[in-house]
Amino acid sequence: MKKIFYILLIISFAGCKGKDSIETREINIVIDPDNSEKVDISGYVDSVKYIKLQTTDDNLIGYINKVFFVDNRILVTDGKVPQILIFDTDGNFLNKIGKIGQGPGEYTGITTSLFDPTNKLIIIHNNGLRKLLFFTLDGELIKEIHRFNDNALIRKMINLPNGNFLCYTYDLTSKQVGEKASGLWEVDASGNFVRSFFTLEDLYPVVYNYDNSPFTLLPDGKISVMDAIWGNIYHFESDSLRKYISYEVKGNSLKSLKGNSYSKEQYTSCSTSQDKSDYIFTQWNDGNHNYITVYSKKDNKNVLIYPQTMFWAERKVVMPSDILFIDSNNFNALVSSISGDAIVDFLKENHASEKTKNDLNELIKGMNEREITDMNPILQLLYIKK
Repeated sequence: MKKIFYILLIISFAGCKGKDSIETREINIVIDPDNSEKVDISGYVDSVKYIKLQTTDDNLIGYINKVFFVDNRILVTDGKVPQILIFDTDGNFLNKIGKIGQGPGEYTGITTSLFDPTNKLIIIHNNGLRKLLFFTLDGELIKEIHRFNDNALIRKMINLPNGNFLCYTYDLTSKQVGEKASGLWEVDASGNFVRSFFTLEDLYPVVYNYDNSPFTLLPDGKISVMDAIWGNIYHFESDSLRKYISYEVKGNSLKSLKGNSYSKEQYTSCSTSQDKSDYIFTQWNDGNHNYITVYSKKDNKNVLIYPQTMFWAERKVVMPSDILFIDSNNFNALVSSISGDAIVDFLKENHASEKTKNDLNELIKGMNEREITDMNPILQLLYIKK
């Protein structure tokens, strides 16, 4: 069973640079790890949908770290093997996008995958080759941009409605690479630097989950940006960046570690945040354990669930064995992938929901246990209550 990998990064946020300042109107939330609640995810879920992704010798998936739902297709980015696979809405395999290599239409890795809804294009950024590739849904290469952003090292990206890109690098300071490759900045459709929103100046040791993007596209056209160090959430709209939620973890000692490249002292950092429907689901790590907070936009209330397993206690849905929540363009659903091993274990569990067992049994009807454990993951979509 795959574990979520974390990397130790030396990063920090400083003040804003560029022509637009960061607005500071925000919601302040204090998280007290000693005061948690017993809350189950089923209380937030209106319905559940499972999609069985077809398994063939040509489309074996390591694990899924991003999903785009586009018309009648599902675009799956593999987080282990650099590949993007396309399925129909029933999970039938259709085709792959590009291939591994260094020639035209080829990539050595997928730093991040994007989807352009206006032009119906799949975009792949490859740090190794410092280029951006554009494909149709049928896999036809449209163009490549070489020396994108002057060959800057970019960790995460998201495309903007105007054709530009927001770029984010969390482990290089402006002293090392300048404002064109540190913190959060914008690049135009041709790959040229536009402006910086903030850069990274000071050093902090931070645990960061590199399987999830800090960006979430919201239905009103805004983009949610998660601060990798403090876990604060910003909203980007048009030309402005506003701090939306400011989290403070009670007893957190991170500020005292400024200037250190490494420390064994415990502190809490945010590993992923999913802004879905009327809630924001955020996963935290204190160096030893994971826990979850759920912020209600309607009630302006934040609930802490500790430990993380408590969030799945009622067993009405399957707890993912890979990434807790997969980045997707579905505004109203938390997406996760369920491995064959997780399905086998869930079906044997005494406290698991009979309805969920029946749903899963229908998907694996006629398969033996070996076939189940070897199959591609099943997508689990948890539609959030409004």
